[in-house]
Amino acid sequence: MNEPATTGASGGDVLLSIEDLRVTFRRRRTDRPVRAVNGVSFTLDRGETIGVVGESGSGKSTIARAVMRLVPAERGRAVLDGRDLLTLGGADLRNARKDVQMVFQDPYSSMNPSMVVADIIGEPLEVQAGIKGAARDKRVAELLDNVGLSSRHLQRYPYEFSGGQRQRIAIARALANRPKLVILDEAVSALDVSTQNQIINLLEDLQHGTGVSFLFIAHDLAVVRHIARRTVVLYLGRVMEEGPSERIFEKPAHPYSEALLSAVPIPNPAVQRQRSRVVLSGEPPDPSNPPPGCPFAARCTYVMDICRTAMPEPTPVDGGGIVACHLQTSGPALASRTLSALSVRPG
Repeated sequence: MNEPATTGASGGDVLLSIEDLRVTFRRRRTDRPVRAVNGVSFTLDRGETIGVVGESGSGKSTIARAVMRLVPAERGRAVLDGRDLLTLGGADLRNARKDVQMVFQDPYSSMNPSMVVADIIGEPLEVQAGIKGAARDKRVAELLDNVGLSSRHLQRYPYEFSGGQRQRIAIARALANRPKLVILDEAVSALDVSTQNQIINLLEDLQHGTGVSFLFIAHDLAVVRHIARRTVVLYLGRVMEEGPSERIFEKPAHPYSEALLSAVPIPNPAVQRQRSRVVLSGEPPDPSNPPPGCPFAARCTYVMDICRTAMPEPTPVDGGGIVACHLQTSGPALASRTLSALSVRPG
């Protein structure tokens, strides 16, 4: 099998390469297979943040759990720094897990409520790195300071903290063994806007200081635009569009990306009232019985006959990235341009 590329989509040094990842579940009542992730591929560079967005059920969290080996992958590769995480076992997998950590949406449910902060953060230091005693305590205090907390919090329990403080503790724990990659699964979605901004700024500061890479999973596109250098847009387990965040947010090339972005509120009320909205009708298809062709065809305002019969191939986009859409090769033939190039808009 060919080795993964060492140069990423943004020209940097690749840390994580996800290649043709597929994850299938089975429904208990019908035993019908549900393809939660269907051939997803993208790369993440060292020191980079990439955002993964899409509606609920698009496969965002399943990708994260597959990379972490919390759910089994049917096929594909998740190569982290030259090692395929999906094939490792035993001691090799335990060693690799020091390099990839995860921060969950609800920090309280991911912590042992009977443990104090010193032990919550210190446990991975002892288990994974064998750091104990004074050396552990020193590292824990350093981590708390890095996330904006202090040593006076060491002997407190999770219930004594606010949601934002608990997320800071979860981030400190994730960074304890200096991982190369941290996966953040809706890590700020349960926080108020002010606390979200604090956590995002904290993550950026930590990345600049440590060089850690972030795989940032979210449904809030405004947050993703702020923190992520590149963005992957998922729909029904497939990549619809991928590329530089600025290009996608300013000039989306896929109708689904356009619809997602049109739902993001604009702080200026006058501009918000005047903007045009792309309102999607219907619901995503049943993942256990997906239709032929493009999975977005039934909800797309630009749909053509070919969309209902053939899945579009990824096509390079002017400005960077790729898009899987027949508009690039059929009908109005955008030919690597974005949707803003269409002279006739759907009614």
